Amino acid sequence: MADNDVLSKIVADVARIHLQDDLPSATTYAAPMTDHYGDECFRLWVLYDGRVETPEPRMTISLYRRMRPDLLKHGIESSVFHSFIDKTEDGLDVRLSNLPFIRTALNELGSADRSKQDIGGIGGQP
Repeated sequence: MADNDVLSKIVADVARIHLQDDLPSATTYAAPMTDHYGDECFRLWVLYDGRVETPEPRMTISLYRRMRPDLLKHGIESSVFHSFIDKTEDGLDVRLSNLPFIRTALNELGSADRSKQDIGGIGGQP
C-alpha cells in the first residue's frame, strides 16, 4: 500500500473533484489520523473564500458519501472526517496555526485584506 502522504493527496484530490462545481476556489488538504476507536482514517480540511462562496448544507453532508466510490478505486477504505473552514474568518491564523497549510492559504488571500492580522504562528512567531 502507498505511504500516508500519497494517500492523503489522493483523498484531497478526490474531494477537490467533488467540490469543483460548488466551491470552485476551495483548497483541500488531508492528513492521516486515528479515530477514537483506534481505526485509521483521514482528516480533510476544505478551505474556502467566504467572500465569494458558501458551502451548501446538502453538499457538506453528502461529501464523504459522494467521494467513497472514487476512494475505493484507489484502494482507500478508511473513513474521512471533514471540516469546512472560511479562510477569511477573523482569527483563523491563530486558532489553526498548528495546521501547516494555514499560512499558505492565508497568504493566498493577499496581505491587503489581512493587514491587521498576523498570518504567522501564535504570538507572531513564523
